[in-house]
Amino acid sequence: MRANPMIWREEGSATVATVGMISGVVVVLSLLLTGGAALLQYVTAQSSISEVALSAAEAAVGQREGYPCTLAVQGAKTASAASVSCQVRGHHVRLVWKISVLGFDTELRAQAGAD
Repeated sequence: MRANPMIWREEGSATVATVGMISGVVVVLSLLLTGGAALLQYVTAQSSISEVALSAAEAAVGQREGYPCTLAVQGAKTASAASVSCQVRGHHVRLVWKISVLGFDTELRAQAGAD
């Protein structure tokens, strides 16, 4: 006695569905991890530029040794960023850095100063 051909064709389809579901979960988790790593890189660089802007402002006021823009360039190198601009006006410092996040260039801006 032969099995019904419609039932016979369904045999093994649960394996294909399971592999498909597992592949989907792996892809979603990979995307989440990649996005999380990119966000962490961006937030770390933003924190670094803010800290360097404060240090540069302290140098502009005379509370710290060094030149504000020299400190900004050194801070950018430490943070794996490129220093785009450094403006010092009185006791205020404005910095612009460029970083690459997932292959896209992003500009970071920070300013600090004393009134």
